[in-house]
Amino acid sequence: MLGINAGVLEKDRDADIILVDLSKANFVPTVKETVIENLIWASAGSEISYVFANGKTLIKDYEFKSINLSELSMQMQQLAEIFSEYREKAKKIKEL
Repeated sequence: MLGINAGVLEKDRDADIILVDLSKANFVPTVKETVIENLIWASAGSEISYVFANGKTLIKDYEFKSINLSELSMQMQQLAEIFSEYREKAKKIKEL
């Protein structure tokens, strides 16, 4: 219908799968009727146990496999410092 090679779990089909651990405290109680609601309102992200996308394992056993988190954290810190400096300069320019 959409013209994409997806929609079923079969060999040679595109598939993205996320496994969510519904036994985590923020999802208890969860019943069939409240799964979607709980995913929207109670999810923090830490309950994602596995993510498979485009044939690659992105998260396995709750840990990122395709991202170096320490490197990413360092880059985010550097960007935050640059943004903070920019805000101070912008404030001074605005006061002129």
